Amino acid sequence: MAKYLALGLCLLCRGDPCGSDDCDSLGLFQQRIHGSHKLQREGGLAPPSGPNAEVQATYAALTFALNESTDFVKDKLTQSPLIPKQAVSLGLGINMEIDHVMALNRPDLVFFDPVWTEAGLQVDVDIHNLHASGLLDVTAPQSKGHLNLTGGGHFRVSLSTAVSDGRLAVKVVQLVAQSLNVVPAIHLSCTSVDFLSAVPCAVIGALQGDVPGFIVDIIVFFAQSSIEEALKNVVESKLAENLATIPRKFPLQFGNRPSCLHLAFDLLGLTHLPHMKSAALQVQAVDACRGQSVASAPNSSVELAPPAQVYNTSMFSITLSGSVANDVLQIMHDTQLLQVTVFPKDIPADSTFGLDTNTLGWAFYCPWLATKYIWECPYWDPCPVAATIRSSSPPQVQMREGGVEMTIPLSVDFLLLDFAENETSTSLRNSTFLWRVNTTAHAVMLPKVASNRGAPCKQTFKATVDSLNATWFDVTETMEDSWVATALSINVFMPVLLSYPLEIMNEHLDEGVPIDAIGLGSSLYAFANSSLSPSADSILFNTDVLLAEDC
Repeated sequence: MAKYLALGLCLLCRGDPCGSDDCDSLGLFQQRIHGSHKLQREGGLAPPSGPNAEVQATYAALTFALNESTDFVKDKLTQSPLIPKQAVSLGLGINMEIDHVMALNRPDLVFFDPVWTEAGLQVDVDIHNLHASGLLDVTAPQSKGHLNLTGGGHFRVSLSTAVSDGRLAVKVVQLVAQSLNVVPAIHLSCTSVDFLSAVPCAVIGALQGDVPGFIVDIIVFFAQSSIEEALKNVVESKLAENLATIPRKFPLQFGNRPSCLHLAFDLLGLTHLPHMKSAALQVQAVDACRGQSVASAPNSSVELAPPAQVYNTSMFSITLSGSVANDVLQIMHDTQLLQVTVFPKDIPADSTFGLDTNTLGWAFYCPWLATKYIWECPYWDPCPVAATIRSSSPPQVQMREGGVEMTIPLSVDFLLLDFAENETSTSLRNSTFLWRVNTTAHAVMLPKVASNRGAPCKQTFKATVDSLNATWFDVTETMEDSWVATALSINVFMPVLLSYPLEIMNEHLDEGVPIDAIGLGSSLYAFANSSLSPSADSILFNTDVLLAEDC
């Protein structure tokens, strides 16, 4: 979801909705947040607490957004009246009615000199090559015709933003014509000529498009205010279109397994930084099936990318605290997503031992195992055993420079498979619990963004776990409280056993998660030239954005 908010920052041209005092009270993302405050609530999302993520948009992003909006604004200017129906009194009882004046063409339009401001955004707009026309009706002498306008103008637009219920509310607070160069031309002809109107009609016919100065002033006055209002409505309609299409919750799917896990996003506040705008977010991990949410504030301040680095390299940066990953892992633990069963067939063929009763007798001190199953599982024909490996409590990650350190509390249940099964079985039906071993595994994950050569928008999140190591083992539960103890050889056996979940993890991580194009408003946007950089206590995602059709 952070990627939607990144685009939103760009496409909505947002600014800071509050003054410096108000923003300080929101607790900007760079400040130190003491403690790790977890929120859980049944039946819905927990209320947002402190920020644990941030999105930054640079001037490169702002320039892209304005350029992408140009065609939309041009089209909208031709779809509604530039000057609505007006009745103008010319004095001496003469009234001129101007019907809707509509643009006849898409004018030339350029956004330039955009500036992030404390209040929001300011940008200038130049409109040229504008041609518009509307019908005219004059009461005396009774005449009909049309009004033509040509020219353009220079306008300045100021926008402000506010945060309402975790969403952005954006509006145009000022749109003023800095200069207006509109030339009107009137073409009238009398509809009936009598003795009294002969002379005025002759004068009207002699004008041949020229307009008396006092009428020019009237028309320009109406044109300026009407074009300002029309341009304001177009900009706000673009903002509303994009705001309405930003979702606040996104599902996380892991392979083909059904998942209740979602990420929900609340916007807490905006602030102005050198060369960029920044949005502080609260990201919550949500168990959609049970209506539980988890949201943690980071234990300490999160190191953001230096503004100059982001400014020089990408349109957007998205920074996530390591607390977000820990919240996701807690939901995954609670919903039993972190579980895998290793069967005898999963042990490598070149392994010096298999997963059977003989191996357990070698890796553990359990004299009762051989005597209890002396007939079913003799030494020369051992019985197959399965091992169910699951997280025993929520794993924890710690962001480091270049990688992510993972601490995974594990429990390993050894299960004697049904005697009717063989070494190729993958069924736990009629299996018998033998004992449980608890341990803590440590690993380092190396995340990255992989791109296809020559296709900058076809990108995938990938990662590699280089090892899964455990240094202690403790038998915590056994069948009928029978005595079992670990043997020294378990230090050889368990790493081989843990190599299977490591292989499964790396297979899924190597498949990766495609970074799909996303829709905002009526357009589809793709991420390009992206990078992923773990650092102290956070992970930074830098990216550019392109129209999907341009990739």
